[in-house]
Amino acid sequence: MRKRYIEKITVILGMLTLLFFLLDAYLPWGGWFSPFITAATTFYHFAVRLLVGVVTRICLRKRILIENPWFTSRSWEKPFYETLGVKKWKNKMPTYIPMDFSLKAHTPAEVIQNMCIAEVGHEINVICSFLPLFYALFQPRLRQDWIIFAVTGIFALGAEVPFILMQRYNRPRMIALQGAWERRRENREEEKHAVEL
Repeated sequence: MRKRYIEKITVILGMLTLLFFLLDAYLPWGGWFSPFITAATTFYHFAVRLLVGVVTRICLRKRILIENPWFTSRSWEKPFYETLGVKKWKNKMPTYIPMDFSLKAHTPAEVIQNMCIAEVGHEINVICSFLPLFYALFQPRLRQDWIIFAVTGIFALGAEVPFILMQRYNRPRMIALQGAWERRRENREEEKHAVEL
């Protein structure tokens, strides 16, 4: 449901972008340009997130290793997350594809892999949040409206950071669960082997 909702918003924003572009191009009133770049920038932020999500899922499916130092929790992270109250709000955050994080559909190791992929996707989105601003600063016609690009970039950044924090907060717990899950599986295999003997 959430996935379809985001895709519908992206399509509507794309249509508004096209509409304002045509109005700016063919009607003499010069006031259409600001609505055009506002719609275009907002459309960009939605569309790039959909694209990054698809690309990271395809390209990183078999490549991320949890042992990579990037995904290792640092000693300062736990107190930092407690200060931010991540535990209180993390379950209220929307999930684009909830099945990726379901222990009914995946093993703990697969969920951890999906968490790492999601984190990388959100980190790429943080970088993408400010690309329109950098582009605008080098375009004479866009430079005067730089504030639109800065504001939408800050909002986009604010939308991404909580998801990164949430993934990093949840991952150590999922790693502990994976360890317990593997120990149970080993015990069952040992019991089965003993019965067979």
